[in-house]
Amino acid sequence: MLAPLEDRSILERDDAAGELADLRRALRESRIRLRRGAWQSARQICALNAEIRRLRNERDDCRQRLEQLASGVAIVELGQALMRLSANNERLSAAARRVWQLEKNLEAAHAECARIAGERDSLLRTQQPPAPRESLP
Repeated sequence: MLAPLEDRSILERDDAAGELADLRRALRESRIRLRRGAWQSARQICALNAEIRRLRNERDDCRQRLEQLASGVAIVELGQALMRLSANNERLSAAARRVWQLEKNLEAAHAECARIAGERDSLLRTQQPPAPRESLP
C-alpha cells in the first residue's frame, strides 16, 4: 500500500535528509582520516629526512677518513707516533737499567758497611783492657 501523495513527499524528504546526514557524517570521517594520514605521513617524512641527513654526515666523515688514508697522512702520523713512543721506551729502559745498577751498588755499599762495622766491633773488643776487678779486703 502506498501512502497518500502528500505523505509520500514527506517520507521522501525524510529519506533524503537522512541520506544527506549520512553523507555529511561519512565526509567528516573521511576528512578526519585524511588529516590523520597526512599528519602521520608528515612525521614519517621528517624522520626520514633526519635519517638522510645523518647518513650523509656519516658518508662525508667516511669519505674524509678514506681520503686521509689514501693520501698516506694516517700512516705518516702513525709512524711519527711510533717513533715518539720508541724514543720514550728507550729512555725508560735506560732509566730502569740505571735504577737496577744503583740498587746493586747500594746493596754492595750496605754489605761493605756491615762488614766494616763488624771489623770495628771486633777490634774494639780485642783492644779493650779487661775491666779491673775489685780487690777483696
